[in-house]
Amino acid sequence: MSNFKIYTDGAATMKKVNGEYVREAGGWSYIILDMNEKEICGAYGGNPQTTNNAMELTAIKEGLQRFLTFGYRGEGISVYSDSAYCINIFTQWVEGWKKNGWTRGKKHEPIENLELVKDIYNLIQECKRCFCEVTFVKVKGHAGDYWNEKVDHFAVQGKLNAGGEGVFKKPTAEVAARLEEEKEKSEREEDYMCPGFFM
Repeated sequence: MSNFKIYTDGAATMKKVNGEYVREAGGWSYIILDMNEKEICGAYGGNPQTTNNAMELTAIKEGLQRFLTFGYRGEGISVYSDSAYCINIFTQWVEGWKKNGWTRGKKHEPIENLELVKDIYNLIQECKRCFCEVTFVKVKGHAGDYWNEKVDHFAVQGKLNAGGEGVFKKPTAEVAARLEEEKEKSEREEDYMCPGFFM
């Protein structure tokens, strides 16, 4: 079985106003790699009022949706995320939540970002119907992993485009050099896609 990789990330900020936290802009990004770790495609976007967890989940949802458009059957898909929250949902909690009527615990407490969680769960089931196995892999954020830093870079861009304040987190020197090299190559080939998408 071949193994595709989907790297995902989300970014969002909150501001304290009169002692309470207020949601601000956020962004998401994903990159899909083939079995040779060659970049197939990627995308990013944002929301003017959201949370970091919602953006992390949105990145996973958008990446799986895009993968399904390829029409592959019998392939493995590894979803990489630096969010322990997302990894735990789909490796430990989601089946129990579903059996519990999409609630948490004996008290049937509400689940944060439930619609996004259900959307991703359904996408995983759709992958399974195509004989594609989805696994989730925890990656350490901001630790020099090239693909993790690249999706982080574009998630922040999505946040800024959605109206958020701030600047890009500085990538490591090696990652920064590769990003600049890719940018120059794209400019030479005039190969940019529409805003929000990149190759």
